[in-house]
Amino acid sequence: MKHKQHPTNGQALALAFMLRAGSCMPILFLAGCSSSLGANPTQPIATDPVSGDLLKTLDALETGKYEQYLQARRTELRNWQSQQTKQQMAIKQLQAQQARLQQEASTLAQTSSTHTQHTQQSQHKIKILTQQRTKLATEIQALQAATRQLEQARQQQAQQEAEQQQRINALLAERERLRKALKLMINSDN
Repeated sequence: MKHKQHPTNGQALALAFMLRAGSCMPILFLAGCSSSLGANPTQPIATDPVSGDLLKTLDALETGKYEQYLQARRTELRNWQSQQTKQQMAIKQLQAQQARLQQEASTLAQTSSTHTQHTQQSQHKIKILTQQRTKLATEIQALQAATRQLEQARQQQAQQEAEQQQRINALLAERERLRKALKLMINSDN
């Protein structure tokens, strides 16, 4: 008994396209091959949108299901490409935003550095002014103390001048009294 030699998956697919084109090859032979084609999982028909069965493949080709499958795949591909384009645009926008943020961060860092430098300069100036103010306050206190000493000295001098004037007045009065007494004595002798 001779065993039938079944066509490979590629041969079966070629036969399917020949049938679709109007070939008069017996369909019974193809139908007999379908069971062995469906039982060969090592080399499935990649173009079959449903399964590896030959009759389903022929049906998909004849009814337009395969074309619909291809159209759906094209639509998926276009959608995927559109989504990929949108994602690339979004990535570019995010990269541009990241660049702007980096620039802003750099500007803020530079401004902060400048502000820190100005703050340090201001603090140094404040320190110098504080030292000058402290020195001036010390000088003012010393000047006020000297002024009080001068005032005390002036008051003492005024008091001394007043006492001296009193003594002078007393001496003048005593001289006048003595002059009058001497005049009386002279007049009495005459």
